[in-house]
Amino acid sequence: MTAGIEWSTAVAIERRDGRLWAPIPPQLAGQLHVGEGDVLCYTAFEGGAVEVWSVRKNPYERLELPGDHD
Repeated sequence: MTAGIEWSTAVAIERRDGRLWAPIPPQLAGQLHVGEGDVLCYTAFEGGAVEVWSVRKNPYERLELPGDHD
């Protein structure tokens, strides 16, 4: 493995109920210490990088997915 990379993995993206879904690989779940009821957040940066971070035990009153707007 390349220096500086702790792990690397891939998951298949599926279509479920008209939306794209991907499972959380065990390496990521372990790294972020997430489980059922937690929330994954994604932040896009200029240049194309995307950061994934977690919020423990969903504190949000409502989570809106793109396309959910009435």
